[in-house]
Amino acid sequence: MSALFAARRLAAPAAAATAAAALYVNSTPGSPAAPAPFFAVAHMDAAAATVPRTKLPIYDPPEPEFEVVHVPANAVELAVRETRYALRDAFAGTKDSLQSLVSGWISVENRFTDAVQSVKSPDERLMPASLYVVVAAFTGSFLVRNRNILIRAIAPPAFLIAASTYFLPYTTTNAYNLVFNNLPPEAQQSIETAVQHTEMSVLMVRDRVTDLQQQARKMQQDFKTEARNAVPSALKSFLPGGAAGSDAAVPVAVRPSTEEVVAKVENMYSTRGKPGVKEVIEQDRRESNEA
Repeated sequence: MSALFAARRLAAPAAAATAAAALYVNSTPGSPAAPAPFFAVAHMDAAAATVPRTKLPIYDPPEPEFEVVHVPANAVELAVRETRYALRDAFAGTKDSLQSLVSGWISVENRFTDAVQSVKSPDERLMPASLYVVVAAFTGSFLVRNRNILIRAIAPPAFLIAASTYFLPYTTTNAYNLVFNNLPPEAQQSIETAVQHTEMSVLMVRDRVTDLQQQARKMQQDFKTEARNAVPSALKSFLPGGAAGSDAAVPVAVRPSTEEVVAKVENMYSTRGKPGVKEVIEQDRRESNEA
């Protein structure tokens, strides 16, 4: 490569001299144009081969200027533009609606998750107890399948609430409080009034049942007293001699005196003179005599 470069450097001056001589000869007036010698042509080709290339500019060429001509749109273009704008607005509205729907669903899901976490009691296991509650609800629906529509509508929720109160008491209480707190004030007041009336009704029924029990016990005691008093008369009628027979022939139970009963009761205690024993016995005897 170095030898080739050296040959080119030596040939360049010779080619330049030959070209100058040929130009001088051709430019001389009256001199015939003589063909260039072979070595001169060879030297010229070598000199032309050594001419460096032209460098590209570092800046972009200037862009051509265009003239903007405003052409009025026709009816088809206007219709296409309006249709495109309408589709764009409809798509944007649909996208916003879907986004709001998804956001609402996510918020509902979060609220439901928070509500479930707040209702669930950490001291209770939901898996077996929840199955029992569901089975109880189905049982209530099965038991009243042949009743009227009102009973069929009330029985399953009643069985469900009763089973959840029994198997999941804390969870049921938390659920009731959550539902009650989210109700409007009017509904809360109505529920509180209904609960108070229900409690009053339960107390009234309980008092009535207690009164009936006391009356039944009194009737039973009266019946026993009457039967006890009627036994000696019946025995007298069956004994020989009839009702005119001697009273000594009728075995009548002899009641102990008050002093004997007091002594027997006091002997049951470790200390003597317990207060109220004699008064209790006398009161019992007075009630028996009044009966």
